[in-house]
Amino acid sequence: MLSFETRDSWKSCSVTVTVGASVETYNHSGHASAYHLIDDFTDWANDGARGWAGAALFTWSWTRAVNRGAQLSVSVSGVASATFAPNGFWQALTYMSGVTAATWTATDGADGTSCPSRGLVVSGGQGSGHWSVKRAYRFSGDGGNASANGAIRPGVPGLFGIGPAVGAVGDPSDAAAIKISTYFLSNPRRLAVYNVERKLWHELAFSDVTVEPTAPRLFSITITAAGDSL
Repeated sequence: MLSFETRDSWKSCSVTVTVGASVETYNHSGHASAYHLIDDFTDWANDGARGWAGAALFTWSWTRAVNRGAQLSVSVSGVASATFAPNGFWQALTYMSGVTAATWTATDGADGTSCPSRGLVVSGGQGSGHWSVKRAYRFSGDGGNASANGAIRPGVPGLFGIGPAVGAVGDPSDAAAIKISTYFLSNPRRLAVYNVERKLWHELAFSDVTVEPTAPRLFSITITAAGDSL
């Protein structure tokens, strides 16, 4: 999954959650993207300060939806269900409406778009949500001759000027989704992308997105990144 930060009103998003007798409201204050919204929300929901702490566990996931766009889901375990009551901003940006259930999922095909959640893209050309991430190093000043825990130290010879690259192979829906998403980008441009091989998220600043046809109904999508996110 890849999630762009956009100019939309993410910080106006809120959702009231009810688990048993506990009723609490999450107000988003983090970065402006679907990834940060849903990830920050689940961190908040699992915080020990919540009234349901120890009784309910919240997790989130994504998939390629029926309309071939991106679909987010939040699941709660340990209890039969939770009530999710998002405000209008949350619903407009993610198409997740209010529900009482163990799983809270975005609707697909909303407004006829190819990407239900603003700035969120799941590529189907290489498996569910697969984006390849190359040359993404985490800079660190930790000890070590050249690296520390997967990071490179500033000033390591031979690594200057090597920027990350993010790519995928997709169908016409993927190409359309990436183009639509770029209309709403934040300034500076930032993204979060899940690295399937390394099983971690990268947050990157980037400069350009290119979409090129490689075969009938098949496109190469490449994002030239500029290093760690600002």
